[in-house]
Amino acid sequence: MKKFFAILLAALMALGCVTALADYDNQVFFTVCTTKTESAGDYNSDGLAAYFKEMFNIDYEVWPVAADSHDEKVRVWINSEAMPTMTSWSNWNYSEYLDYVDQGLLGGLPDGWEEKYPNLLHMIEMTGLKDALTVDGTLYAIPNAVFGVFLNMEHITGHQTTYYRKDWAKDLGYEFGDTTTFSEFKAFLKDCIDKDMSGTGTTFGLVAATDWVNTFFFDSIGVDYDGWMENEDGMVWAPTLDGYTDTLAMMREWYKEGLIYADYYNLASGEVIDYLTTGRCAAIRTTGPVSAHVNVVNGFKNNGIEPETAYGYTLITGDDGVAHSMETTNFWTVIIFNPDLDEETMDRCLALIDYLCSEEGIVTCQMGVPGVEWEYDAEGKPTYLDAAKNEDGSIIGPYDRNPSYRVWRQLGMLSDDFNFVSPAYPTWVQEACLHAYEVKSEAEVLPYNYDYFLYSSETKNVYSVDIAGAVTAIVIGDEDIETAWNKFIDDNAGMWKPLLEELNAEYFG
Repeated sequence: MKKFFAILLAALMALGCVTALADYDNQVFFTVCTTKTESAGDYNSDGLAAYFKEMFNIDYEVWPVAADSHDEKVRVWINSEAMPTMTSWSNWNYSEYLDYVDQGLLGGLPDGWEEKYPNLLHMIEMTGLKDALTVDGTLYAIPNAVFGVFLNMEHITGHQTTYYRKDWAKDLGYEFGDTTTFSEFKAFLKDCIDKDMSGTGTTFGLVAATDWVNTFFFDSIGVDYDGWMENEDGMVWAPTLDGYTDTLAMMREWYKEGLIYADYYNLASGEVIDYLTTGRCAAIRTTGPVSAHVNVVNGFKNNGIEPETAYGYTLITGDDGVAHSMETTNFWTVIIFNPDLDEETMDRCLALIDYLCSEEGIVTCQMGVPGVEWEYDAEGKPTYLDAAKNEDGSIIGPYDRNPSYRVWRQLGMLSDDFNFVSPAYPTWVQEACLHAYEVKSEAEVLPYNYDYFLYSSETKNVYSVDIAGAVTAIVIGDEDIETAWNKFIDDNAGMWKPLLEELNAEYFG
């Protein structure tokens, strides 16, 4: 408690240098709801809250809503014309959005906002949704980007990453580079199992949950296995692609040879990393932002395995050696505004969000009050100060230091972007993760299918086919693959064929 009051006092003392950054004579008040302010609490009294209140001359009230009812509550607010000043809408729907705009239920950004709020403009452009969300020249929602400042690439590729025991590979005579073919990796997995590299009597090969196993094979050849793809013939339902069953046959072969963990379809994603970091398997397939790479490295360290020698990752390719990757969406939620918002309050809200999208604003949101909880070191890198640390030197979590972080984090960019410069993480791991994204971005990138994402119809609303489950049934089963897969396609024709016809009529005439 003493440390909290010390932080707050220091923050208030530091505010003298902040007022010069803005010229806001009138205080504005707004209400706000985000998915992280799910319970009643004091989001107004910590150091970071005081910092932003003084910086922008604002006061605010948080409307807490339970996470599991957030989306339902947002829809009720919108339709009853009683929504907060600004609200994060997490599971937003494009057709719903257009309908709300048509009814005048959402507030639009003012003319000239692009020039006045350049950081906000950059974030929105990084999401790729600016044009889609603009209706008759006005933008009615702000999509929040995942990356865009510390990881700034034209096309953000998927986070799927294959990690492997680099020390085992070296001991067995393998030296994998940025990319590795199916055949090379298969041989490595087989050697690890045959030579029982874990020393436990049962060394596993590739461990991953269902979808990650599927994407291990299909991503490597540039196929969105459970999605909709576009080619020279128009829109295509991926399961009907030529060669699809060839990949299923390869997956079954790996599985029957024991190279894939036998009960992979029962695994939860969160269980996977432990298999690698406790020394029980040769490789895993899981997510790949900085935090995931750090979890792998820390897992090795906590289990007495030297991470610098054990931690390896590679991009798997087909045996032709051509690297493929998937573009992914670069957004996670949208911010919407009350349509009755006055000009001055809208300006102040947008100025705040614009700052939270800047480099300094991102760091301040994630690390706390500048000059109190963090500062730039001599090399220009952000570093934590004592006020942000426990007595043992560990970093106090942002929620614990500043409960208002729950508000600010959802008005700007996702923390995945900041993690590339976070002083809480080893620089060498951050650089390794960045390189992994660079390798994927230099591959043949399959563009994200925004045509399908933005398309709306009743047919699409009722479309539901368990492709992942069907793939798993083929992989672990013994039926003739061509016969079983054709039956799956035929059995679900009532779902996918009408939608396919609509999509091709809409986009390809």
